[in-house]
Amino acid sequence: MADKTENALNNEIETLRQDIKGLTDSVADLVRRQTENARANVKGLTDNVASAVSSTAHTVSEAGQRLASDAQESMRTATSKVESCIEDHPMQSVLIAAGIGFVLGLMSRRG
Repeated sequence: MADKTENALNNEIETLRQDIKGLTDSVADLVRRQTENARANVKGLTDNVASAVSSTAHTVSEAGQRLASDAQESMRTATSKVESCIEDHPMQSVLIAAGIGFVLGLMSRRG
């Protein structure tokens, strides 16, 4: 009777061990799959962020180039207007330049 009870108890313990092993394997498989899914999601997100950053950098670069081009054109226009004004009024231009030089000379002595 004691042997029968001991055998039944050993059988139950062995069944529990197999059940625990099966659960452990299932949990390990679930964790592995979740980790793979998370890795794929993170990779997708990083790819999207990298693409957005690249696109934004390209847009900013184009805007900077347009601004630089506009500034160069404005400088050309302003230079052309000044040259035209000097050619049209040479005496006034010389007097204005002398006045500016005089004022700058006075300011440099004070500093």
